[in-house]
Amino acid sequence: MATKKAKKAAKPAAKAAPQADSRQGRRAPTERQTSISLNGDILEWARSQAQADGRSFSNYVERLLERERGDDKPAPKKRR
Repeated sequence: MATKKAKKAAKPAAKAAPQADSRQGRRAPTERQTSISLNGDILEWARSQAQADGRSFSNYVERLLERERGDDKPAPKKRR
């Protein structure tokens, strides 16, 4: 017969609450998170361009896509 300790050990552990992404609060309500795969050379080039422009990698890629789409609004450099 199982002891009380054994019964407690067999009980499934409660699931931990998911931790919120610390950046989540800074994300605009219309923004979504995604994942893409890039060639290593392109990734390193884009990262260096973003750094030279004073932008995060994500913001740099977003600006490139906005320009490609034809958005005319000028965006100031993003401060970190």
